[in-house]
Amino acid sequence: MLLLLLDNWHGVARLPAALRDAGFEVGLISEPQFIAAKSRYVDRHFAISVRDVRRGRMKSVWDAIDRFAPDFLVPADEYAVRFVQFVLTHPQCAGVPSAIRSLMERSVGTSGTPSPIGRRVRMLDLAASLGIVCPDHKVVRDLHDASDFADRHGWPVYLKRDHSSSAVKNAD
Repeated sequence: MLLLLLDNWHGVARLPAALRDAGFEVGLISEPQFIAAKSRYVDRHFAISVRDVRRGRMKSVWDAIDRFAPDFLVPADEYAVRFVQFVLTHPQCAGVPSAIRSLMERSVGTSGTPSPIGRRVRMLDLAASLGIVCPDHKVVRDLHDASDFADRHGWPVYLKRDHSSSAVKNAD
């Protein structure tokens, strides 16, 4: 599993341990000073300059992918998600090596398949299918649904919207 991190987001620092516990070898593409790069659960770190990547110099990312040869690429922050979506949809990126494009499509979906990116339940279901321990979860439509879920699975219950990040609202 290769993580792509283009923002120094602290939440990703916990992900390598969960992936390792699920049996994955874990690689990380990021700036060397990012918090996740310090994780002892990262087997291989590939240092890049995010500034260069944002300026269209993507060779360091392609080289890291080639050297690690992952089964899955995880864009681990919102900038990385946008980067992968850009690569898959922008005509300027038509020259991306086919093996890398195929890896990205397999990892985040294509226009013909539903993507788990930004969809919490899809992402949790995908992670669970890969052997990663995930919290119990459910799509709820109202307070009654949330309360029934909490009665079965325990409190507290956290409500999160798709395509959101950061702050969590406690529903207790």
